[in-house]
Amino acid sequence: MKREEMSDITITQLVSYYDGKTSLRGLLGVSVESMEPVAALASRWYSQGRYKQAATVFQGLVALDENAYYGHAGLGAIALVQEQYEEASVHLRRAFAIVPDDLTIAVNLGEALVMSGELAEGLQILNTAMDQDPDHKDPFVNRARSLIHGLRNQIEQTQAGR
Repeated sequence: MKREEMSDITITQLVSYYDGKTSLRGLLGVSVESMEPVAALASRWYSQGRYKQAATVFQGLVALDENAYYGHAGLGAIALVQEQYEEASVHLRRAFAIVPDDLTIAVNLGEALVMSGELAEGLQILNTAMDQDPDHKDPFVNRARSLIHGLRNQIEQTQAGR
């Protein structure tokens, strides 16, 4: 950044950033709208299995704005795929707190919690997501149904083996 460009940031703005009252995104004047195409690119890389590149972008989005739910959702999804369930839970909880109606985030969070041993909370979130999709149209919610069905089968087999 050139010295002339830095002069646009006031001491008051710097103090506000330092005190946690504004994000780096706000300090630099980056709009939420300008972050969305970057998040879409990272999502594409995630879909292609390019997790390292996607994670770098998602981390950058979170660094710009701690409330960038798509950054947390993306980092959580990557951790989930990599079977890092506790890390996934941290990011997905943050995303879910920001956007509780996003079924993809809910299902990913529920799965991460179940896989990390927080069964009751994970199942509650998965059941709530399934209630939101009574017509079985959402593929992520259908994944939740499969997960719950598989858990039921495991429990029944374990009980039958006693």
